[in-house]
Amino acid sequence: MASLKTIGVKAVTIVAMVATLAATTTQAQANPNFSFSFNFGNGGYSMPRPQPVACMNNHTLMQQLRGQGYYDIQFRGETYRNYPEFYATYNGWVYSFQVNRCNGQIHNLTRVRPVYYRPAPQPQHPWWFNQRPGHFGGHPNNNFYHN
Repeated sequence: MASLKTIGVKAVTIVAMVATLAATTTQAQANPNFSFSFNFGNGGYSMPRPQPVACMNNHTLMQQLRGQGYYDIQFRGETYRNYPEFYATYNGWVYSFQVNRCNGQIHNLTRVRPVYYRPAPQPQHPWWFNQRPGHFGGHPNNNFYHN
């Protein structure tokens, strides 16, 4: 059987190791910064880790535009990164504009047309308008039935 002195030394060693491990993990959690650097001679270049920018998605941008009074909002695409293009109606006019995803500012606001403007519908013709009758109203293949 091990002596009481040996058991005490092992217990103190285990407690010291656990305390050291706990101290290093709390220190690592408290300071999560990361940096990258090059050092040449007496000077150097240091590049800190870029902080992520939380930009808005299309749904959030549309809600923000509705809050500003726009309605009938349509997403039209994204030609430039973080600048989606929208069509929306405001105060009787349809506007085309781009919105900055990160700060919500509207850019390139263009008045497109009034709301009441609708293109003319295609003319409606009767069912027989484009029908081609046969030769003198006879069979369509009159070459065989010609007297």
